[in-house]
Amino acid sequence: MKKQLISVFATLLLGTPRVHGDVVDKAYEQFRVANYSATFNLLLKPRFEGKPEPSLRMDFMLAVSGCHLDQYGRALGGYLLSVIPDWYDPLSTVDRNSVSAQALGCPPTLFPGAKEVALLDGKYDTVTDSLAPGRSKIGAGALPRADIASPRGMAPLVDGRNYRNADYGYLKTESAYACAERCAADPRCVVMTYIKSQKRCWLKKKVNAITLSDDMVSAVKRSAALVPGVAELPPPH
Repeated sequence: MKKQLISVFATLLLGTPRVHGDVVDKAYEQFRVANYSATFNLLLKPRFEGKPEPSLRMDFMLAVSGCHLDQYGRALGGYLLSVIPDWYDPLSTVDRNSVSAQALGCPPTLFPGAKEVALLDGKYDTVTDSLAPGRSKIGAGALPRADIASPRGMAPLVDGRNYRNADYGYLKTESAYACAERCAADPRCVVMTYIKSQKRCWLKKKVNAITLSDDMVSAVKRSAALVPGVAELPPPH
């Protein structure tokens, strides 16, 4: 295994604030207002140093905030979301659903069984086994709510939502996030719906009626997000 390089993470993030008191509570104050960059910066160095002791809440916020940032953040976030169910078993049904929903927008980029996460351009690595908590520490209360990560130009992915009809094409993609990327890049696309069980990405030219389905994930382009009756709708879960 490659040598673990923990000290390098602090230098990667300029302006990382000094952390005093309860770092998880401070991070939550940023997380709940969707300040994902600040959340990530607050939690990254303490998480790799193991101070405070890792918890489900800490790892969830670090993962989700990373998924909303750059390639490095997404690599770390996707990895954490994929292993949290094993690290903190047993999870409550509500928490397990929260983790699964977030993973739709941030799938792991590692091949199965990989032992290392490549950071940035691959110059730095950390042994992923070293991140696993020494023992399960669930923490109090359900996990905080957050938008599912989506590509630039797209409103947040919403798990359980289907936009009916108006399809002009479909393709196979490995994730809802990849489907949203295709919609974002296509001028014709206004909204996308991804069918999880089929890995099928439907691209749509207009916003139509909404139905609910546990097997589907959808997002509209931000340019269309102010269509009456769309932006106001709450997530189905």
